[in-house]
Amino acid sequence: MAKVKVIGDLNVEFEVKFNQPEDLVFESKAINVDGRTIYIGKTDIEKINNKAFSFIMDRIEYFIKKHGGHILNIYAFKEDDTNYKIMDFIERNKIEPLKTILASYRFNSPRATQKMINDEWFVLSKEGLKKYAERYYENKS
Repeated sequence: MAKVKVIGDLNVEFEVKFNQPEDLVFESKAINVDGRTIYIGKTDIEKINNKAFSFIMDRIEYFIKKHGGHILNIYAFKEDDTNYKIMDFIERNKIEPLKTILASYRFNSPRATQKMINDEWFVLSKEGLKKYAERYYENKS
């Protein structure tokens, strides 16, 4: 049975009984964005088993919500959507590293993607890690 530890600003631990052969550690950092807490994270994505990915990220999202955090929907494109407003606030106020991460996720900016991969930060959510992994494997040398 593997353990998943999230250390840093979000400090939680849980077990994964199936499909995850080794322990995982996520580093987390909370960023205040216009009164909402958005978490970013780092981990060795090559250690995450695809079959366990959804369960692991669902649990992490549960704990983010439980601790008052906001799950940022990176696919929000309607101007009246809360997530769109948050991303606009990040862009206008140049909140790093979220600004760089979102430039990679939303606009596939090569420079932002390279910086995001070098810094290893991603939006700590199921969709955020999925998009980071996509960019990571596309750009892996």
